[in-house]
Amino acid sequence: MLQKNIFKCFLILCTLLQLENVAQAQYATDYSFESYKIKDGLSIGTTNTIFQDELGYIWAGTIGLERFDGYVFKNYRSNVLDSNALKPGNQYDIEEDARGNLWVANSRYLSFLNRKTDVWKNFQDVKYPGSMFDLVVDEVNKQVYATSNGFGLLSYHYDSNTWEQFQLVKDTSNKKNLKNVFNNLVKLDNNHLLISTNNGLLLFNTQTKKFEKAYLQSENPLQEIIFLRFTQIDATHYYIGSNKGVYIYSLNEGPVLAFQNKANDANSIMGDNINGIYFDQKKQELWLGIVEMGIDIVHLKNKNITHLNINTYPIKSIVKNRVNEIIKDKQENIWIATTDGALS
Repeated sequence: MLQKNIFKCFLILCTLLQLENVAQAQYATDYSFESYKIKDGLSIGTTNTIFQDELGYIWAGTIGLERFDGYVFKNYRSNVLDSNALKPGNQYDIEEDARGNLWVANSRYLSFLNRKTDVWKNFQDVKYPGSMFDLVVDEVNKQVYATSNGFGLLSYHYDSNTWEQFQLVKDTSNKKNLKNVFNNLVKLDNNHLLISTNNGLLLFNTQTKKFEKAYLQSENPLQEIIFLRFTQIDATHYYIGSNKGVYIYSLNEGPVLAFQNKANDANSIMGDNINGIYFDQKKQELWLGIVEMGIDIVHLKNKNITHLNINTYPIKSIVKNRVNEIIKDKQENIWIATTDGALS
């Protein structure tokens, strides 16, 4: 019933309403968005991440966690008087395990929501006080990997309530190290995680617990490539957004530049600083959130690019705000997390 209601509500509310002949949508005016902000029930305008669970609910990470059922938002917020509440801070990533429970990367906590009891548990190791950004849940080994702001790769073993830390540069000071700022990660196979950093990419072997390879690192700060989010293309390939354009990655080939802005070329991407990225395999479209410029939709079948920017799109708030994440829901609506709420 939930998915049916959400589907009906989304269509009425124009949750990314493209033209009926969606495959032909090529122009900026072919796309229409509905926005959700504080007035609609969000705790705050800035939405860091967005996620859809197996039941069909849309979850938005703000300074709390917001669950949208197609009609109203349910807000999970901190409460100093309730030990079973979500801890305060920005929520940067949301993942679901096989039992339908949620794991959330909080500013300083790893938070767990038991969906049956609707009760939170919050885990923290005081040795690693930096924010956690992105998660991979490894249920086989009963652990959760998390990237962090200056403390490297963290691993929480939830069966033993213990933590492990894996640093690129060894630092025992318990203070933030800029070379250990890890942004996002993705599980490539049973043995490897790929990690985006402020200076290239890292390949981590989960069996040997060592960094196996570094890609595109530079000793010159002016030439460092900041990599952020991943989006999967197929079983072995990923697109990765960076501050120098879009790269394509496979374990066999490593990272290769795929899209970059070309001066005076209207059919190149608008800019190279890519924060949000999503690949629509069915439509063969690559969605890009370009910092301070707007949204590009790369139509891979015909090589054309639709620019949603301040000159082409009538709703200026979409292109003036930073795009943090882009996803597609089960009804094939696109959702975009921005610094001014959620768009869909």
